[in-house]
Amino acid sequence: MAVTTAEKPRSRSKLTKALVATGVGVALLAGGGGTFAAWTSEATVDPGSITSGKLQLVQPAEEGRWRSVTTNKGIQNISAYDIVPGETLTYTQNIQLVAEGAALEFELDANIDGASGAIDDDVVSALEETAQITVNGAKFDGPMIMRQGAKNLEVQVRITLPADTTEQDQSFILKKITVSARQTAPADASLDDNGAV
Repeated sequence: MAVTTAEKPRSRSKLTKALVATGVGVALLAGGGGTFAAWTSEATVDPGSITSGKLQLVQPAEEGRWRSVTTNKGIQNISAYDIVPGETLTYTQNIQLVAEGAALEFELDANIDGASGAIDDDVVSALEETAQITVNGAKFDGPMIMRQGAKNLEVQVRITLPADTTEQDQSFILKKITVSARQTAPADASLDDNGAV
């Protein structure tokens, strides 16, 4: 006849201690951040300072120069000079342009505000129509796209008194000449034609 040996029940106090000890171990691990690998490293870099560029037209310190193209002679005092029908005069002014910025693009524009005086209105209109502006020797037909760099601009206005002018001993003046530079937004070279990177 087989003899069955009854298994002794575990001590409740030992089982409780074991569970408590296990719980403390888990709690300690959780208290460490919940991860077993906590190595970290970092580095810093100094990107430096950034300075904005410049786009500036410097007001000329010296007066411009008048010259008769017809006689090929300079005119010292334009107020005392008597122009004759068919004669062409030029007024030349140097302007300093400062343009700083690797991606800088801008439009250069020049305009004459017109003419006025005691001379006949038709003559004034003809003077305005014949007036031409050149920048550094090139005829100015509209805004010019330019890029960075310091430049000396020679702006010249050319006028011709119409050959059929009958007015005598009458004066007229050219109003101010305005030269302007306006920055245009540069295109991003990292983008394709559809605007994607």
